[in-house]
Amino acid sequence: MVKCRLVQDTKFFEVTLDGCEVKTSYGRIGQTTPQTDFNKYPSAAEAREAYSSLVASKEKKGFTKDEEEKKPAKRAATKEAEPAKKKSKVPDPVFKDVIFVTSDNLSKSAAAIEKLIEDNGGSVGTVLSKMTSYFLMSDDDFKSAAYATKLSKAKLNKTPVLHEDFLFDSVKNGKLQDEDDYDLHTMHAPPKKKAKKEESDDDDPADNSRGAHTIFCLFPKLRRHLF
Repeated sequence: MVKCRLVQDTKFFEVTLDGCEVKTSYGRIGQTTPQTDFNKYPSAAEAREAYSSLVASKEKKGFTKDEEEKKPAKRAATKEAEPAKKKSKVPDPVFKDVIFVTSDNLSKSAAAIEKLIEDNGGSVGTVLSKMTSYFLMSDDDFKSAAYATKLSKAKLNKTPVLHEDFLFDSVKNGKLQDEDDYDLHTMHAPPKKKAKKEESDDDDPADNSRGAHTIFCLFPKLRRHLF
């Protein structure tokens, strides 16, 4: 809860911020029953904005902060600042600034996947774009013809297409894993064919024939004897 008391001559204006509610009290200084208003806003952010706007508006009209209010506020600020020095740095979320797009048939429901990503600082997109960090898929979805268009778009945008285990392992280990270990194009690449062993010169029938012809030319009597 935050409170600010402003005064001008014999008048006062007090505004209090409490979550999504803003309360204002105003009247003559010393008045036992000042006028009071309550306003509730859809969000705490909107309430803070309204609170700041009210204070700024009264200051423009010549109201100043009550000196008695400033002193305890200063002491309170000092007390709050002291423990802040002792706080250790909180590590960044695993998926900070990471945008995922997922296929439809992962091992967990879409709601569970989205919650896991958002709980760890990431976000889930619905359309593949150049802003997409990773396209997560299951093995079956990757092999399905239904995803051919999306895979082509991911290739065009140079978006890594990774197995869903990349998500689970990154959360488990508290850091982004090496995407090369989960690349589905690599995982489903056909095995390389072994190079056919070349026949040795000794096994070449043509070479054997030429060798025999040379022998018979040098020794014609041997040909007559054999044939």
